[in-house]
Amino acid sequence: MTVTIIGAKSTGFFGKGIRFVERLRYHRDKVNHIAVKVDYPDKTVVYQAEPRKGITNTRTVAEIAPGGVLFYTPLPAGADPAKFIEFLEAQVGEHYGFLSDFSVALDILLPKWAPSVRGSNTWECAAVVAEACRYAGWLHQWGDIYDITPIEFWLAVGGSLIAKPVDRLGSPITFVAESNPQFYDPEQHRP
Repeated sequence: MTVTIIGAKSTGFFGKGIRFVERLRYHRDKVNHIAVKVDYPDKTVVYQAEPRKGITNTRTVAEIAPGGVLFYTPLPAGADPAKFIEFLEAQVGEHYGFLSDFSVALDILLPKWAPSVRGSNTWECAAVVAEACRYAGWLHQWGDIYDITPIEFWLAVGGSLIAKPVDRLGSPITFVAESNPQFYDPEQHRP
């Protein structure tokens, strides 16, 4: 089994809003969504937080950000893949946190002393994957693990923002970031 973290730059209104807010604080806006791809010998499973469906494991890689850009990076060193997947599986069906996304945006715009407001028992994409990494043994010093942006998570795990085309035929164009030369395989990352 191979676990891959995917950073996505989607083309929709919601994604553009997230990137706008990320640009204010981090001056980077290439990643507005985090997903996870697990390749088993007989199937591929994609985990992600979706606004209407919560945490899911039913999508394909091509459905993560149609018409957008995808970046790939391996699971952080020290994270146990089995524990990582165990945590994500336990979260499937949990609710998406619209209030959490709103809270992240407010936290970027407001001073640090302002309180965070978010819904209990909900997830946004970066928080659920960051918590899965923590459950799996990869520790990172977050100010608030439930209040991080996709770009903040992506940069923390060492994800690259240098995209390389892998689909030579064109439409839709998908890009892959090479963060570890031994890991990069264009054939493996085709949608």
